[in-house]
Amino acid sequence: LATRATTTVSAEDSRSVWSALRETEPIAAEADERLWRISVPPSVSAACRATLAKAAESGAGGGPVSSRAYFDWGGGLIWCALPASSMIAMPSSGSSL
Repeated sequence: LATRATTTVSAEDSRSVWSALRETEPIAAEADERLWRISVPPSVSAACRATLAKAAESGAGGGPVSSRAYFDWGGGLIWCALPASSMIAMPSSGSSL
């Protein structure tokens, strides 16, 4: 295994990082976006994200739509920012991706 450099952060910096994650700052929605919280089994998170990206790229709602995603809970929780105007249909609970 390759070794990587590590850094020790102060308690204050650590609190700041965890606070930012708690507040979903890595994927904070812009004024014209909506933040989706999608809970899935971690084993299907990549497929769910791919489905969402494909729908966004196909321009659901008229024209290309960009999406940004942030994974939490080992892939079991996906935070996704989408334009408020997009009408991307996600599979319903229990359906296959």
